[in-house]
Amino acid sequence: MTESAPTELVVELPVSITDKVDETTRKLEEQKRLIERRRHPRLSVGLTAHCQIDGIVSQEALGDLSVGGLYLRTSAAVRQGARVRIVLGLPYIGGQRVCSLAGRVAWVNRGEMGEVRGAGVEFDQETESADYELLRGFLELWGSPRSNPPAASAAMGAR
Repeated sequence: MTESAPTELVVELPVSITDKVDETTRKLEEQKRLIERRRHPRLSVGLTAHCQIDGIVSQEALGDLSVGGLYLRTSAAVRQGARVRIVLGLPYIGGQRVCSLAGRVAWVNRGEMGEVRGAGVEFDQETESADYELLRGFLELWGSPRSNPPAASAAMGAR
């Protein structure tokens, strides 16, 4: 039996490791810039809300909430600048309080294939002052380090 010399197999990949590292680094830097631009601390929440985005009504999950805006976990086709109205139940001691917030889509979070993963909403002057104060009180109640943010089940429990 004769031994043959090993043959070298070279496979060219359409994307290099360096390209993937560069893309990941770019995305992380973009997220860091977004976080640094925020004027208000965010509270992670597990709440759902009724949303009207450019006239289309849906129920969406919230990722976080602040006095300046929120993050919608959505796969709906949203666009930057779209008008948003959000109605949600905020869990308070003694029961749920309904809050209506208004704003615009400030940015859209997209996946690698361009699919929508979520959207950042910035509140504007169309939010009534009573609703804004209700939101502020909720964030003060649950935003302290000793408090556990409410889950969707807590928000949905008292109707």
